[in-house]
Amino acid sequence: MIHKLRDTQLRLRKSSVSEEPFLLGNATHPFAGFRVTAAIHGRQIVQSSQLTLVHGFLMSFTITGDSDQDLSEALRSLQASLAWTAAGP
Repeated sequence: MIHKLRDTQLRLRKSSVSEEPFLLGNATHPFAGFRVTAAIHGRQIVQSSQLTLVHGFLMSFTITGDSDQDLSEALRSLQASLAWTAAGP
């Protein structure tokens, strides 16, 4: 098991981390995020991790795709589906 973990760590050294170019938030719900691109077992993945604070609770979204374009399209679709409403009593 330790050898598999070390092998995975070596493969992930070839990854890159950048600022997320497509955040899910809006003017009243700011998000912070980053994007990771890596090759795992010979397959490229692109992952967006985004966070926001809502009423004292940290919300985290992690979305994974095969390419930057696929991931950005998934994020646009998710953002279009988000409906922010006022909290009840």
